[in-house]
Amino acid sequence: MRALSLSLSLSLSCSSCHREQGINVGTLPSWPSSGFSFGCWLRVEYFQDPGQAPGKYEPRLFSFTTEDKCGVEAHFAINAQGKAQLIVRTRPSTSGSVHQQTFDYEFIAKQWYFIVVTHKYSMLLSSTLRLFVGGKKVCETSLKYPSISRVRRSIGTILQQETD
Repeated sequence: MRALSLSLSLSLSCSSCHREQGINVGTLPSWPSSGFSFGCWLRVEYFQDPGQAPGKYEPRLFSFTTEDKCGVEAHFAINAQGKAQLIVRTRPSTSGSVHQQTFDYEFIAKQWYFIVVTHKYSMLLSSTLRLFVGGKKVCETSLKYPSISRVRRSIGTILQQETD
Protein backbone atom coordinates (compact mmCIF):
# COMPACT_ATOMS: atom_id res chain seq x y z
CA MET A 1 0.00 0.00 0.00
CA ARG A 2 1.24 3.46 -0.92
CA ALA A 3 0.13 6.61 0.81
CA LEU A 4 0.73 10.23 -0.09
CA SER A 5 1.56 12.61 2.71
CA LEU A 6 2.56 16.26 2.24
CA SER A 7 3.29 18.82 4.92
CA LEU A 8 4.36 22.47 4.59
CA SER A 9 3.85 26.02 5.76
CA LEU A 10 1.80 28.21 3.41
CA SER A 11 0.61 31.79 3.39
CA LEU A 12 -1.86 32.77 0.67
CA SER A 13 -2.11 36.42 -0.22
CA CYS A 14 -3.41 38.10 -3.30
CA SER A 15 -2.50 41.64 -4.18
CA SER A 16 -2.02 40.83 -7.86
CA CYS A 17 -2.95 37.15 -8.10
CA HIS A 18 -2.66 35.11 -11.23
CA ARG A 19 -4.21 31.75 -11.92
CA GLU A 20 -0.76 30.12 -12.18
CA GLN A 21 0.59 31.35 -8.82
CA GLY A 22 1.48 28.73 -6.26
CA ILE A 23 3.84 25.81 -5.90
CA ASN A 24 4.06 23.20 -8.64
CA VAL A 25 5.18 20.05 -6.86
CA GLY A 26 5.54 17.96 -10.02
CA THR A 27 3.85 14.84 -11.29
CA LEU A 28 3.16 11.55 -9.51
CA PRO A 29 3.31 8.54 -11.84
CA SER A 30 0.50 6.86 -9.90
CA TRP A 31 -2.07 7.90 -7.31
CA PRO A 32 -1.99 6.25 -3.85
CA SER A 33 -4.56 3.48 -3.70
CA SER A 34 -5.20 3.59 0.06
CA GLY A 35 -5.57 7.31 0.69
CA PHE A 36 -3.66 10.53 1.24
CA SER A 37 -3.13 13.25 3.79
CA PHE A 38 -2.21 16.88 3.28
CA GLY A 39 -1.03 19.02 6.18
CA CYS A 40 0.16 22.60 6.41
CA TRP A 41 0.34 25.74 8.45
CA LEU A 42 -1.93 28.16 6.65
CA ARG A 43 -2.73 31.86 6.75
CA VAL A 44 -5.02 33.33 4.12
CA GLU A 45 -4.82 37.10 3.84
CA TYR A 46 -8.09 37.53 1.93
CA PHE A 47 -10.88 35.10 1.14
CA GLN A 48 -12.41 37.64 -1.25
CA ASP A 49 -10.31 39.75 -3.62
CA PRO A 50 -11.50 43.36 -3.28
CA GLY A 51 -10.81 43.92 -6.98
CA GLN A 52 -13.11 41.13 -8.19
CA ALA A 53 -16.77 40.25 -7.98
CA PRO A 54 -17.77 37.87 -5.16
CA GLY A 55 -17.27 34.20 -6.06
CA LYS A 56 -14.56 34.87 -8.65
CA TYR A 57 -11.60 34.51 -6.27
CA GLU A 58 -11.31 31.25 -4.38
CA PRO A 59 -7.89 30.53 -2.85
CA ARG A 60 -6.94 26.95 -3.65
CA LEU A 61 -5.30 24.87 -0.95
CA PHE A 62 -4.19 22.05 -3.25
CA SER A 63 -4.86 20.45 -6.59
CA PHE A 64 -3.98 16.83 -7.38
CA THR A 65 -5.39 16.37 -10.88
CA THR A 66 -4.65 14.84 -14.25
CA GLU A 67 -4.54 16.84 -17.47
CA ASP A 68 -8.19 15.80 -17.98
CA LYS A 69 -9.11 17.53 -14.68
CA CYS A 70 -9.76 14.24 -12.85
CA GLY A 71 -8.59 13.99 -9.26
CA VAL A 72 -9.09 16.00 -6.08
CA GLU A 73 -8.91 19.72 -5.30
CA ALA A 74 -9.50 21.80 -2.17
CA HIS A 75 -10.25 25.51 -2.15
CA PHE A 76 -11.83 28.15 0.04
CA ALA A 77 -15.10 29.88 -0.82
CA ILE A 78 -17.43 32.32 0.87
CA ASN A 79 -20.84 30.86 1.73
CA ALA A 80 -24.20 32.67 1.69
CA GLN A 81 -23.63 33.89 5.26
CA GLY A 82 -20.29 35.47 4.27
CA LYS A 83 -18.15 32.84 6.04
CA ALA A 84 -15.06 31.24 4.49
CA GLN A 85 -15.26 27.46 4.26
CA LEU A 86 -13.08 24.74 2.75
CA ILE A 87 -14.57 22.84 -0.20
CA VAL A 88 -13.12 19.56 -1.51
CA ARG A 89 -14.06 18.34 -4.99
CA THR A 90 -13.29 15.03 -6.65
CA ARG A 91 -13.77 13.90 -10.19
CA PRO A 92 -12.95 10.18 -10.19
CA SER A 93 -12.78 9.74 -13.99
CA THR A 94 -13.31 11.63 -17.24
CA SER A 95 -16.72 9.99 -17.64
CA GLY A 96 -17.65 10.60 -13.99
CA SER A 97 -19.38 13.54 -12.40
CA VAL A 98 -17.87 15.98 -9.92
CA HIS A 99 -18.46 15.16 -6.25
CA GLN A 100 -18.16 17.96 -3.70
CA GLN A 101 -18.16 18.36 0.08
CA THR A 102 -18.10 21.60 2.04
CA PHE A 103 -16.57 21.42 5.51
CA ASP A 104 -18.71 23.10 8.15
CA TYR A 105 -15.85 25.05 9.73
CA GLU A 106 -15.38 28.80 9.50
CA PHE A 107 -11.92 30.09 8.59
CA ILE A 108 -11.03 33.69 9.42
CA ALA A 109 -8.68 35.79 7.29
CA LYS A 110 -5.24 36.75 8.63
CA GLN A 111 -5.16 33.94 11.22
CA TRP A 112 -2.75 31.02 11.26
CA TYR A 113 -4.17 27.50 11.24
CA PHE A 114 -2.55 24.09 11.24
CA ILE A 115 -4.81 22.01 9.04
CA VAL A 116 -4.74 18.42 7.85
CA VAL A 117 -7.04 16.98 5.19
CA THR A 118 -7.17 13.17 4.94
CA HIS A 119 -8.98 11.08 2.35
CA LYS A 120 -9.08 7.33 2.99
CA TYR A 121 -10.18 4.92 0.28
CA SER A 122 -12.65 2.17 1.11
CA MET A 123 -13.75 -0.45 -1.38
CA LEU A 124 -16.73 -1.72 0.61
CA LEU A 125 -17.84 1.41 2.47
CA SER A 126 -17.82 5.07 1.51
CA SER A 127 -14.39 6.66 1.29
CA THR A 128 -13.83 9.01 4.23
CA LEU A 129 -12.73 12.64 4.05
CA ARG A 130 -11.64 14.36 7.27
CA LEU A 131 -10.57 17.86 8.27
CA PHE A 132 -8.37 18.49 11.31
CA VAL A 133 -7.71 22.03 12.55
CA GLY A 134 -5.19 22.60 15.32
CA GLY A 135 -4.91 18.85 15.88
CA LYS A 136 -8.65 18.34 16.45
CA LYS A 137 -10.99 16.57 14.05
CA VAL A 138 -13.60 19.17 13.18
CA CYS A 139 -15.40 17.47 10.28
CA GLU A 140 -15.81 14.02 8.77
CA THR A 141 -17.82 13.09 5.70
CA SER A 142 -17.85 10.64 2.82
CA LEU A 143 -16.55 11.56 -0.63
CA LYS A 144 -15.80 9.45 -3.69
CA TYR A 145 -12.07 8.61 -3.97
CA PRO A 146 -10.44 9.13 -7.38
CA SER A 147 -8.65 6.34 -9.22
CA ILE A 148 -6.19 8.18 -11.46
CA SER A 149 -2.60 8.20 -12.70
CA ARG A 150 -0.06 10.82 -13.87
CA VAL A 151 -1.22 13.30 -11.22
CA ARG A 152 -0.05 16.91 -11.37
CA ARG A 153 0.34 18.40 -7.91
CA SER A 154 0.09 22.08 -7.10
CA ILE A 155 -0.28 23.93 -3.82
CA GLY A 156 -1.62 27.39 -3.08
CA THR A 157 -2.83 28.24 -6.56
CA ILE A 158 -5.90 30.34 -7.24
CA LEU A 159 -9.09 28.74 -8.55
CA GLN A 160 -10.85 31.19 -10.84
CA GLN A 161 -14.37 30.15 -11.77
CA GLU A 162 -14.78 29.81 -15.50
CA THR A 163 -17.19 32.23 -17.11
CA ASP A 164 -19.45 31.28 -19.98
